[in-house]
Amino acid sequence: MNDIDFGLRLATTQDIALVYQWQCHPNTRRFALTADIPRWPEHLSWMRQKLQSETDYFYIIEALTCAVGVVRLDHIEAMYYLVSIYIDPMQYGKGYALKALTTLERLFPEFTLKAEVLAENTASQQLFMKANFIKESEQSFIREPINKGI
Repeated sequence: MNDIDFGLRLATTQDIALVYQWQCHPNTRRFALTADIPRWPEHLSWMRQKLQSETDYFYIIEALTCAVGVVRLDHIEAMYYLVSIYIDPMQYGKGYALKALTTLERLFPEFTLKAEVLAENTASQQLFMKANFIKESEQSFIREPINKGI
């Protein structure tokens, strides 16, 4: 997969139903920090709020112009963001999550990125280590700014 076949685009209101479908999938919920499936009205309200945020970033991961997942950066404080990523369960194992995290590194080298990953989610634990995040604790990973100190 080359860069022409892959990209991140900002999510829009047209993505709300698809993101909800992925959110409700048992494989997505299995390792979500919040295990409960959101109800549609809650999801709709939450996603509209996220899309309107001036401090968060909400991307749809695309491969060959098809949506294959989501990656979000939720603002914690200045230049510090929590990463949330999940892939369409029908697209697991194709390298899209690693490619998305690598793309974020290029887009936001000045940001500190943090991830919270359940200990039993070994695939995601390995993903963040491959993406140059440092394991801080059993569930926490961090990627310091690339150009820190420059």
